[in-house]
Amino acid sequence: QRFERNFALFGSGIAVFLVGLLWLSLRWSLRPLTRLTGAVRAVETGKQDHVQGRYPLEITPLVATLNDVLVMQKAQTQRTQNALGELAHSLKTPLAVLQQQAHDDQRDTLKRMRDIIDYQLARAATQGTTLLTSPELIAPLATQIKSALIKVYGHKGIHITMECDPTLSLRAAKGDILEVLGNTLDNACKWCSRHVHLHITRHAGQVILTICDDGPGFTANARQMLTRGGRADTRMEGQGIGLAVVHDIITSYGGTLDIGRCETCAHGTLNGAKVVLKWASRR
Repeated sequence: QRFERNFALFGSGIAVFLVGLLWLSLRWSLRPLTRLTGAVRAVETGKQDHVQGRYPLEITPLVATLNDVLVMQKAQTQRTQNALGELAHSLKTPLAVLQQQAHDDQRDTLKRMRDIIDYQLARAATQGTTLLTSPELIAPLATQIKSALIKVYGHKGIHITMECDPTLSLRAAKGDILEVLGNTLDNACKWCSRHVHLHITRHAGQVILTICDDGPGFTANARQMLTRGGRADTRMEGQGIGLAVVHDIITSYGGTLDIGRCETCAHGTLNGAKVVLKWASRR
């Protein structure tokens, strides 16, 4: 009995020792992966542009591949932006000349061609979300668009109010955020009487942008504006591609776009058009 008791105690001690040794071994061996995870998080949040640090030989090829992918992605994005800019310049200038020289019955066709080019270029420029997309603060971008539109529509004396947490960020390409804010706010300013209200908040893992105005509101066939080059009305100048481009951008990020009438909002009763963008966001 004494032998069995001593053997059980000795065996239990050996088992505890081996389990502890195994835990320490796993913790030590997985430490490089933990550091690699932290480095990838730093790239995600924009603190660094590539994975830094020294790693064991077994992980070094993975780190090198990740950095190569980051470099290639950045270079590809830049080449795409440059090519789209050159394409836009090379196509729009000749079309503008042709439109000035064309007969009245030909100008509508040329204008339609230019609308299609604008839409497809804007659609192709949409970057969409990637794993390593850095978060962007929304408030500074919204303020930038707001200031520009107040100058553009200065003859109307419009008043744009904005509610947005200054710390609210969105994991998306900066150009896509500017495109969404610019097109939706420009559409509101174009049709409003005097007032436009922008409200941005986060709810249930989504960034929700609500834009209201005191204009006539959307017509019954307003959904046409979400299709390629569609317009619900021809009383104002414009290609009618703004909301269609916004719809494509939001869809590429897994979000939604809804349009309707703004009966009430934080700014008061506007009774105009209402655009609600729900943009999926990872913190």
